[in-house]
Amino acid sequence: MNRETQFYQFLQQNRIRLAELRSDIDYARAVIYVNSAVEAADQFEVPISGVSKVRLQNVNLTEQEKHLVTAHLFQLEQFVTELHSRNIFSIDGSLRRDFVSLDEDWRARATTYLDHIRKCVQEAEVEQLLRENILKKLNNLQAEIDRSRAHIHSFSEVFLVLTNAVSEGAKKLDPAVKIVERIAGAIYGLQKIENEEQKKSLPPPERLGLPEPETNDGTKKSDSPGSS
Repeated sequence: MNRETQFYQFLQQNRIRLAELRSDIDYARAVIYVNSAVEAADQFEVPISGVSKVRLQNVNLTEQEKHLVTAHLFQLEQFVTELHSRNIFSIDGSLRRDFVSLDEDWRARATTYLDHIRKCVQEAEVEQLLRENILKKLNNLQAEIDRSRAHIHSFSEVFLVLTNAVSEGAKKLDPAVKIVERIAGAIYGLQKIENEEQKKSLPPPERLGLPEPETNDGTKKSDSPGSS
């Protein structure tokens, strides 16, 4: 667990939110929270910009003092949100199981397979609304693949919409379903390796059943003229 995650967990123990500021006692609690956060930031060696200790003369705050407390609390809340975003998988370990890391090789390979699926969908005998829904799911999946961590649910969504289309009588979608099965199998295998072994580098796609797809003439993309 890194320092930012430890600091975030510390803040959660006594966190005061802006919406809770109603009475003078609430503002006093907010001052204690902000000041303890500043001290803890030094201990955890996590720099906070725009937040410093609040010093008040008494508990009966003037409107100007309330605005000062509110401003510091707002800055701290912004920082807490940033901490959560940067360390979301360390903070909520359950989310790690819903995502999988993809390096450049995996993203390129999966994208190539998605291109094949789109071609199958375009050529399939399927109602236009259903075709648009399938393509929308594919676009959502592509957006996930383009990130460094992809949501597993997006792969299953594409598989479900394709199999439902086949069950409703869509023609020529079987090749697309088989491709999605291959991608999903490789991705779930990759996720299992990541969760169990916590590898720093990912295995090549070929190791998990995702070889480079063939082109229309039966050759692999790397074998085509002009490829390196």
